Amino acid sequence: MTNIIMNTLVQSYLIIILVIISLAATPLASNGTSGSSSGSAGSSVPEAIEGEPHVDEWVSWKEKYNKQYASEDEEVERFLIWQENLEKVQMHNSQSGDQPEQSFSGVRLGMNEYADFTQQEFLDTLLGHRILPMMIPDDSGSGEGQAMMVGEGEVPEEQDWREKGYVTSVKYQDHCGSCWAFSAAGALEGQYFNKTGQLVDLSAQQMLDCTDNSDCSGGNVEFALKYLIERGSISDHDYPYTADDTQPCMDQNMDIVTTMSSYDKIPKGDEEKLREAVGLIGPVSAAIDSAHFAFQFYESGVFYEPNCDPDALNHSVLIVGYGTSETGEEYWIVKNTWGADWGMDGYFRLARNRENNCGIASYSMYPVI
Repeated sequence: MTNIIMNTLVQSYLIIILVIISLAATPLASNGTSGSSSGSAGSSVPEAIEGEPHVDEWVSWKEKYNKQYASEDEEVERFLIWQENLEKVQMHNSQSGDQPEQSFSGVRLGMNEYADFTQQEFLDTLLGHRILPMMIPDDSGSGEGQAMMVGEGEVPEEQDWREKGYVTSVKYQDHCGSCWAFSAAGALEGQYFNKTGQLVDLSAQQMLDCTDNSDCSGGNVEFALKYLIERGSISDHDYPYTADDTQPCMDQNMDIVTTMSSYDKIPKGDEEKLREAVGLIGPVSAAIDSAHFAFQFYESGVFYEPNCDPDALNHSVLIVGYGTSETGEEYWIVKNTWGADWGMDGYFRLARNRENNCGIASYSMYPVI
């Protein structure tokens, strides 16, 4: 009996030793302590940046936005850009509100999905408004020969068309300068809702494919509206967005959701006329100068940029309302097309009645159904 027990114990010890040897010989799965994150948004980092300041935040940021890089060299390059941007964002947030009359007023910045972009890459990729020579903004306050409409009733002190069902969800233009198409679609969506009570996502891709002189490298809302007068608008469900401008125009034999008869332009720089239009008529398309570091990383607050050029318009947006903050700052409520993770759930507040800051009233218009 003693021999049997001894043999059993020896066999058990041998099994344990073999298991230990087997585990020692098996490579450990990647757990973020070594290796490369190339091709995945895993928690590992290249050796070149191990131990760098903020590397843990970099890993968390990569995972949040599912960032993937083709090589270790590319990740190192993107990390260095991200790190520099982080330092600027932190510096801004530590100083925000110190000199509101000269800079921002309570604006906070955040490390969004564009934090590994240089400012030039950001400008080249995500802006897309083009002022074409034949469409220089003027002071006429009209488009297509129409006088600007005047809504009924007294202009309200505050307005937010989102609360009244006029505004569709925030869109994501991706790596395509199609902001102009989304701006035109958003303005028409509001007017269609006003007429029918139905909120329908209209196709930005239709305009991207079918509007002359406009594509992912940039376009113009006025050209888009002229096209919609001739053709009418198709739903996004039937003509979905692809963030690509290489496919042919496919607007034939598709159901038209709505047509429009003309469009009206706000007199250049007139924020009071713009308030009348936004307050009484509905969401209004606009173009702004957004070529500034803080705009790329905007997270919250009333944005004011003293260096904005009201004539250097480069990005199309949709004004969906206006209001006044608790501290008395007047602002426009503006819908962007960089996804719901950017800004205030995809929106931002832009300073109102501060000398047409960033050109918000320089080139604004709305469709007429």
